[in-house]
Amino acid sequence: MANAILFIFGISFLVYINPTFTSDGDGTVVSPRLLPEACAVVIVVCTGGLLARDLVARIGRSVVARADAESQGEISRIEFASLAAVTALLCASVALFLWAGPLWGSILLISGSQLLSGERSPVALILTPVCLTAGAYVLFYHVLGTSVA
Repeated sequence: MANAILFIFGISFLVYINPTFTSDGDGTVVSPRLLPEACAVVIVVCTGGLLARDLVARIGRSVVARADAESQGEISRIEFASLAAVTALLCASVALFLWAGPLWGSILLISGSQLLSGERSPVALILTPVCLTAGAYVLFYHVLGTSVA
């Protein structure tokens, strides 16, 4: 079901949303529509493949196997707790991004997601956000010559 919704969103983005709300670029070298269109095409292709795989799997399953698979679709407490932890992490990262700046928000998001994924090495917990934020800084300010804000 989620694949179908994402597929429909991707098609609607390609057909209506991107052409309506994104400018042509008015003579620029690279159109502002290029990246969103490329991302939407990748989303449509990937979800189309997932939809095809799901349809083939549903056709091949028997009625008994289908009933067994549907009865096991309940969410456990630990999965719900993980979902709540990731949601809280995202909310805290956005709040820190707005109040303290992009550096601290990104460090919390990267390190927090590493901790939630099971990473316990202090070197990885420190070096990953430092390298990613420093790389983003170098990319935006020195290579591209733009500012984030």
